[in-house]
Amino acid sequence: MSIKPSTRCLYFICYQGRQKARLVNPERKN
Repeated sequence: MSIKPSTRCLYFICYQGRQKARLVNPERKN
């Protein structure tokens, strides 16, 4: 894996944010 730690961190935060958004707005499909 040649992914930089910073990039992985940003991706992880983005993923977590999306999961949280899904929990907050389950009716929104995105």
